[in-house]
Amino acid sequence: KKAIFRIRGSILQRAMLDGFLQLMILFGFHLVTNLNPAFDSRFPESAQLRFVCWLEIHGKIHSKLLSRGSAYATYMVYKLDDESYGLDWPADASVSIGGTDLARKVCLQPNPQRSHAEDVVLPRERGDGWMELELGEFVCEGDEDGDVSFGLAETKRLNGKGGLIMQGIEIRHKN
Repeated sequence: KKAIFRIRGSILQRAMLDGFLQLMILFGFHLVTNLNPAFDSRFPESAQLRFVCWLEIHGKIHSKLLSRGSAYATYMVYKLDDESYGLDWPADASVSIGGTDLARKVCLQPNPQRSHAEDVVLPRERGDGWMELELGEFVCEGDEDGDVSFGLAETKRLNGKGGLIMQGIEIRHKN
């Protein structure tokens, strides 16, 4: 499936062309055409965070598009540029389905000089050079009739944040 980005006012939205998955990235992101080989993205464009104090990324997919009785995990796929900053504090990640809200702490950029609580989920590097961070897990029971919503927010520390290159959100069967 091919993805595109659209800018609506101060909202940058990435949507699958078939309309199944919607991703909204609020404030501070700029469209970047992937001419830079370091991006090595499967999409022609990525969103790059230049500067923001309040970071929010939200997405959703309709539950009827997922397999009934299956467990899933939601991953944010991204890179950090060489001059990234302010992303090394825990953020709030959430997944919501059928009235059930699951929340956890995550960190986009682990800092070796700072110890993180054991319950903070850290990213891992993928084979394609991108990072992935698990935002949460859920089970699609099949009786839900609505959206599975997911997101990441860091709005408590109003320090500057930048250098995040966002490829998108992946929803995969949980093994």
